[in-house]
Amino acid sequence: MAALTETSSVITEFAGQYKVAVVVVDGATGTTNTVTIDEMSTIVGAIGTLKEAPTAACAGVMVAPNATTATNVLSVVLYKSDLASTCTQTATDVTIIAVGY
Repeated sequence: MAALTETSSVITEFAGQYKVAVVVVDGATGTTNTVTIDEMSTIVGAIGTLKEAPTAACAGVMVAPNATTATNVLSVVLYKSDLASTCTQTATDVTIIAVGY
């Protein structure tokens, strides 16, 4: 798996067990990109959005817990404008919001 490069992150802890992480990563092509949030042992949910304007080559992002690795690892896949084919060029940066503990 290819680990994405983190450009910034902010972890906020709330009363109780949950934390929220906001992480910005350099986007990358391919289907095996991952982000590990070391400040959490388990991620219960995450969403991602493009940090830059969408293009035909890169128009959407999917962020989800990675079921095959540790519970604090997210899979990140960028998609072309058809939202079915993966991005193969000119990947954009991604902002991820994750909730976990």
